[in-house]
Amino acid sequence: MGRIFGIDSGFYRFMNKVADLIILNLLCLICCIPIVTIGASVTAMYTVMLRIVRNEESYTVRGFFNAFKDNFRQSTIIWLIYAAAGCLLWFDMWFCKQMDHPVLNVLWYVFLFLSFVYLMMVLYVFPIQSRFVNTIKNTIKNSLIMAIAQLPWTVLIILCHAAVFILIYVQPGWFFYILAYLLLMGISLPAFGSSYIFNRVFKKFMPKEEEEEDIKELPEE
Repeated sequence: MGRIFGIDSGFYRFMNKVADLIILNLLCLICCIPIVTIGASVTAMYTVMLRIVRNEESYTVRGFFNAFKDNFRQSTIIWLIYAAAGCLLWFDMWFCKQMDHPVLNVLWYVFLFLSFVYLMMVLYVFPIQSRFVNTIKNTIKNSLIMAIAQLPWTVLIILCHAAVFILIYVQPGWFFYILAYLLLMGISLPAFGSSYIFNRVFKKFMPKEEEEEDIKELPEE
């Protein structure tokens, strides 16, 4: 029994990761409540998460708040840009649906495609912000470049985040169990799985001699 519960055991490391995910999920949810801080909160979560999947020593709470503070300005501006773009896309699609016109019906599919591209960029932009030092313009541009260049991985990242919503649709009777999961690990668990993918993707865009560094500037494409 001592071996199972020892600090070097696989069970202990597993439970330690579960605790980290729950803590990160709660921190992220709480810090997202003001809405305007969503970008900084998600960036901070990914900063810690990417360190966890690289097996780097990291203090979860301290690391989260340090990253939140360091990335607050840039992450908030990026979030506001994406929030405005998302609202505009939603309004355009809604407007096209309200007006029964052939041209607007075609435009609806154009906006649907743009919404998919937008989703891919949103999934990448905050992990990129957490991993690299760059301008807002280049961070946004690199989110598009990486998402398209690594499309198979991007689809897998989307599935990681969409799995719980698919489950709600398939098993609506599990709603309260799924709600409890969302409160405990609904943000952090998909981010944890996605971080393994982001770690692989980011290495492809980094010079070999810089791969082991925690944060490096991503060259302008």
